[in-house]
This record gives sequence, C-alpha cells and structure tokens, in this order.
Amino acid sequence: MAPSLSPLRSHHVAVIGAGAAGLVAARELRREGHSVVVFERQKQVGGTWIYTDHVEPDPLSVDPTRPVVHSSVYATLRTNLPRECMGYIDFPFVARSGGDPRRFPSHGEVLAYLQEFAKEFAIEEVIRFETAVERVAPAAEGGNGKWRVESTEKEKRVRRDEVYDAVVVCNGHYIEPRLADIPGISSWPGKEMHSHNYRTPEPFKDQVVVLIGNSASAIDISRDIAGHAKEVHVAGRSNPADTFIKQPGYSNLWMHSMIEHVNKDGSVVFQNGQTILVDVIMHCTGYKYHFPFLETNGSVTVDDNRVGPLYKHVFPPELAPWLSFIGIPWQVVPFPLFELQSKWIAGVLSGRIMLPSKEDMMEDIKSLYATLEAQGIQKRYTHRMGIAQFEYNDWLATQCGCPGTEEWRKEMYLTTGVRKRTTPETSHHVADIGAGAAGLVAARELRREGHSVVVFERQKQVGGTWIYTDHVETDPLSVDPNRTVVHSSVYASLRTNLPRECMGYLDFPLVVRSGDPRRFPSHGEVLAYLQDFAKEFAIEEVIRFETAVERVAPATEGGNGKWRVESTETEKRVRRDEVYDAVVVCSGHYIEPRLADIPGISSWPGKEMHSHNYRIPEPFKHQVVVLIGNSASAVDISRDIAGHAKEVHVAGRSNAADTFIKQPGYSNLWMHSMIDRVHEDGSVDFQNGKTILVDVIMHCTGYKYHYPFLETNGSVTVDDNRVGPLYKDVFPPALAPYLSFIGIPSQEDMMKDIKYFYATLEAQGIPKRYTRRTQFEYNDWLASQCGCSETEQWRKEMYLTTGVRKKAHPETYRDEWEDHHLVSQAYQDFSLYTLTCNM
Repeated sequence: MAPSLSPLRSHHVAVIGAGAAGLVAARELRREGHSVVVFERQKQVGGTWIYTDHVEPDPLSVDPTRPVVHSSVYATLRTNLPRECMGYIDFPFVARSGGDPRRFPSHGEVLAYLQEFAKEFAIEEVIRFETAVERVAPAAEGGNGKWRVESTEKEKRVRRDEVYDAVVVCNGHYIEPRLADIPGISSWPGKEMHSHNYRTPEPFKDQVVVLIGNSASAIDISRDIAGHAKEVHVAGRSNPADTFIKQPGYSNLWMHSMIEHVNKDGSVVFQNGQTILVDVIMHCTGYKYHFPFLETNGSVTVDDNRVGPLYKHVFPPELAPWLSFIGIPWQVVPFPLFELQSKWIAGVLSGRIMLPSKEDMMEDIKSLYATLEAQGIQKRYTHRMGIAQFEYNDWLATQCGCPGTEEWRKEMYLTTGVRKRTTPETSHHVADIGAGAAGLVAARELRREGHSVVVFERQKQVGGTWIYTDHVETDPLSVDPNRTVVHSSVYASLRTNLPRECMGYLDFPLVVRSGDPRRFPSHGEVLAYLQDFAKEFAIEEVIRFETAVERVAPATEGGNGKWRVESTETEKRVRRDEVYDAVVVCSGHYIEPRLADIPGISSWPGKEMHSHNYRIPEPFKHQVVVLIGNSASAVDISRDIAGHAKEVHVAGRSNAADTFIKQPGYSNLWMHSMIDRVHEDGSVDFQNGKTILVDVIMHCTGYKYHYPFLETNGSVTVDDNRVGPLYKDVFPPALAPYLSFIGIPSQEDMMKDIKYFYATLEAQGIPKRYTRRTQFEYNDWLASQCGCSETEQWRKEMYLTTGVRKKAHPETYRDEWEDHHLVSQAYQDFSLYTLTCNM
C-alpha cells in the first residue's frame, strides 16, 4: 500500500512530456512547492503541436519502405475549437501581436501560445530537452512510493538512472497512430498513410484520395485537399452501408460507407457497392494509448484503448498518488482539463487534498465500467468525454477549491460543435469599407473565420468618427458653401456619454491605458483605444489608408455573388478596379450631417453649422448661439459653450410649443420649443413666441445614412433615414450573404421578418427614421446566431443607470456614480480576456 502523505509535503517529481499537459503540470506542481524535472524527447516545448521538416517512414504502412505522401509545413489546417475556449484558465489564449489573428488559429499559433506559457512561468529551466525516457518502474520490489526513471540525453550522450518520489505521465495520446483493418491491403499497390503525417494539400494534386474516419481530422483534411485532388472520398465506420453522398459546395468530395476490401489493381470497393481506382488511402482513425517505457507489474494496462484501472482517468489505485496520468480523456476542451487535473495531482501530492482509499477508488472504477457496458459503449470509448467533460471538470474543480467551468465556455464548445457539423468551412475575399470602430472589429472577425480582407479607409489613420484633425472643411450643410464655418482645431473638452466599461469590444475592454484615466474618457482616449486594438490584432497590415471607395456594384448583371469595388488611393495616385466575393459596409452613419428645415434660412445673415464640425467652445465667446436638437450632442455642446457664449438657446422638436425654461445652474442657458422662422435682420422666432438676435445656429440634428458609392439596382434604398430592406439591420435579402457573413435564413423568411417589423413600428406610431431596434434584444439575438453568450447583465444595467443619471444630473454624471458593484463585475469579466499587464 502507498504510504500516507503528511500535510503540505514537498516531493521530487518527474513529468514525462513538455506538451500542453506537461507544461501546466510542471507549473502547478511547482506552485504547490514540489521540485520538478520535465523530460522531453524533442528540441522544444509543444508536443503534438510541433511540426518539423523531418519526414519519418510511415509507422502505419504495411510496407515501411512504401513512399509516404508528406510535406514540410502544416500550414493550412486550423484548430477546431475557438481560441477563447482552448486556453488555460488563468492564461487566456488571446491573439498576440504579429501572430495568427483568427478565432480558430493555425497550429503554429497554438505552438507559439505554449512557448509563451513556458516562458511566462519559467518552465524551460526544469526541462531536459532531447531526452528520451526509456524506463519508468518502481524503485524497489514491494513498492515504497519511489520511482526509478532511466533516460538518455541525445545531445550530450548522457544516460541517467534516477529515483523520484512521483511520476506524472503527460506524453499524450497522439503518438502511436491506429490503422483501420482493410481486407486485401497487403497487396494493394497505392500509397497508405495516417493523418499523423499529413502536412499540406499540394502533394495530392490530381490524385484520387480515400480518407477513413468520421472525426474532425477526416472532415478538415478532406476539405483541405479537395482544392488540389482529382477526387476525395471519405469512408466512415458510423455511416450506413448505403451511404454515397456528394458534399454540398464541392464538385469532387463524397461521403461513403466503410471500405469493404481493396484489390491488387488499385481499386477500392465500398460497402455501398461503389468501386473506385485510388492513389492514396489516408487513415484518420485516431491513436493508441502508448506507454512503452512504463513498467507497473500489471497495475496499469492498455486493453482496446482503455487505460486502467484509473480513478477519474488519473490515478491507478494500486500506485496512487505516486503515479498519475494527465490528458487521457479525449473529445474534450484540452487545456482547461489538463490544468484542473494538474492542480488536483499537485494538491494530492502535497497532502492538501486527500484521495479516497484504494478500495473506494476501485469501486468507483468498476461502477464506471459497468455503466459503460450497460449503455453498450465499447471499451475503446472509455475515455471519450464529449459533453460529460464539464461535469468531470466541475468535479475536479471542487477537489481543488476552484470555480467550476464558466457557462460561456460550455456554450462555446457546444455551439462550435453544432456549427462544425452543419457549416462547411468556406473562405472568401472580402472588402471592408471603413476603418472605424465597426470596420476594425469586422476585419478582425472576418480574419478569425479564415477570410482574406482588404479594408478601405479614406483617412490617414484608423478611428473613423473619433478622428478630429486640424483640417477645416467647408460645411457641407451650409446653404452658402462659402459662408464662414465656426470651427477649431482640437476636440478636447467633450467626453463620451457612456462609461468606458460599457463601450469596449467584448474581448478587448476599454480599460485605462496611459491616456485619459477618467471613467467617461475623452474622444482622444477612444481613438487611442482603437489604435491599440488595430495594433494588437495586426489589422493595419490589411488597410489601404487614404483610399476612397468610389463605386461598389455587382460584378455581373444578374448577380453571381461577386462585387466590383472601384477605389482611388490619394497618396500613390493609384486607381483600382477589383472583384471581391463579399462586401461589408462599415462607413458609419456619422458622415453626412442632417440639417433642420428652417423657414427663411436662405436670407438669414448669421453663421450656420452642424455639430459635426464642433471642436472647442472658445470661438463662441460673447456670441448668442441657438442649438437645434434634443440629443446628447445638443445637451453636451450647449453646456460646453455656456461658459464662453453670451447666451445659449436649445430648440428641440420634441419640446412642447410653449417651452421656455432657464436651465438650473446656468445664467445664460435656456430650453425652447422649435424655431418658427428666421429673418434677414438676424433674428430667430421660436414657437413659444420669443424672438432673439442670434449669431450662430448649430444643427445638432444627427446624420443621414449615406452610401454614395453603393449601386444595388434598388435592392437597398434610403428613405427618410430608413435603410432597407435589411434583415436584422444587416442583410439585404436580395443580396445576402454577399454584403455580410454566411449562414443566414432564406430570402423569403428575411422579407417576412422585415415586413412584420415595419408593421409593428407603424402600429406603434414610430416614424421611419427610428427604425433601429432595441439594442440588447438585438445583441442577444445576434449572440444566439454566432454561438456567443448574451449581453452581460452588468452592461445592460450600466447602460440604463447611466441614462437615468444623465437626465437627473447632466453636470456631474460623468464624474460621480454609485454603480461600483457593476464596475467590479465588469472587471471580473475583463480578466477572462486580458492579461494582467493590460489591467
């Protein structure tokens, strides 16, 4: 029997493998106070995520000398789980600067993430690279909890024979490939390989390939090589015997039932009766658990891919806690599971966490085996988790005193699985119009999904409406274009009307950086945030700055989903005429200002401007100013200039006709009803009967939706500021999905939804110009489509309470608040996405 542990003891532990499991095991063991040596047979950390230029003979070939289809770089395939789901719990797998920005990243990006993890926690200092473990066995007969580890270090030709208190096996289960049993394969003349040796699709050009398997590797590789191979056939054991289906979206990809036998002439016969001449058979059939170095005198065996007996897939009862395994379960979100298993093992070894007795552990194992048998689940699926992993993870978390699996991680895993089965991966060449807040995040998400993107931006930098330059443009809304426009060079005094916590992108919070520390920051701070975002996700590399889009139109009459984009690059004087698969319009609706209709304005002698051109209050010194509007800009600007102007009057269309109210706290600021008319002598008549001599009228009247470059043959129109018809404010049904993303409902269903929405607004007496929907209901609907979590409750409450406080305390709401509990909740969520250095 294994000796009992004294509380919080430190042990000398050998960790076998420096892949994802071994790295986090080493960190958790050291955190718990144990000394660690990690044995790694390769030259670097990363385990199964390392793909080198070395080509090994195919270990699964019946004839080891048979040529293996192989290439040097595994560049095209990507993870089948999003990065947010994959990372260790306290070291999120966020996109790094200069890396792969896609949400489902390449294998190289995962390797880079593991290398950063090893560096961050100084794990490499305890790793012996290029060291093969040849034997792990009990140090003495009868057992004393010690383990003898014999290893050979290749570079230094050093052979060691050492004794450790405990061994943690982390060599993974992606080492020993498993081969399907195919009658006649010994005399079949083609090339045979395992997905373990697959790298790139080019070697399969013009070949006929059969892949065996229904797993992610078979699905991904079949689609990857379909663009090069003559034909691709996927044979799955779980497919019905008559299966013969051409895959949608592919002209050369078929699903089959299993192979029945192969022949000397190179043909392959399927159970569905089809016979095909084949060049390559690729086994996408998984791996065997393989521990050739481990001697346990029968305490641990591998039988039909069941490693056992193992208590909770980790501890063999006869040898616990001195021998343990990490990473045995499969069909899981791997890294968080490895982390929890590591924490459990480290705590058990230190004595902080107690294991059940050997007898109780064996009873638990027997109960598991009996349950699997009763459900008709074969031995080889003993360690398959699927949805059961979260119950398992939560059990591990209770043992370690950690929080359970986050709800968003569970939902993300499940929705990704659904989308993976129903949506083939398709990459498009997309034009993204605008590099403001919308265009930047659109570019990131498109690239995360694997699309190639070009962003067109007419200004010199990212930021869109948040950019305020020294350039003074002629007021586009002036009746007389030559009339002087009140304008200044720096927009420094106004601040956002929402707190920073509410504003930022979900996984890139607008936290305080080196700029404006206020909770309601300046516009310059928002611009700096957008610049940081563009840099973090390497978006500038796909932006064409100072490039005006002049025309966007269907590439051919009748439509084929392609779009012609004509643009001119100012600096280089380059004019381009290009074709894209899709166009995403992100030019914003803060470009074309809207002007109120004022009787007599053509002969009124004062200055007229739009809030679009407002910068600072000083130019209004000693002047009488009328602002038109009830929006945030009218409220903010009126108060901003009240300290300089002689008088400030705010006229609102929604104010009652007799409104004339002096604003509390101001000696020179009044609220009015709407303007009735203006006169040649400079006076302004209000509907409340007041007449005032005025120097400046400022229109705080919003903007028009404006797409002068877009030609859709009437499929999209702007009528009284309603852009439509648009399904969920995004997709024009007649042109979807080529003006947006994939996976949307049919054109008929979209039109029904739009007509119903319009009818509802009309019944409520809501004018066309207020067509936009309730944002949180809309956001949550979008989230459900994307497989994302709904809007956080704190964000909803923060938005609503800010609005209430803005009305009640317009002077102080930006600098005084009582929602500290919401701020705390926000930063707890932010910690899921940001590293400590960004907080």
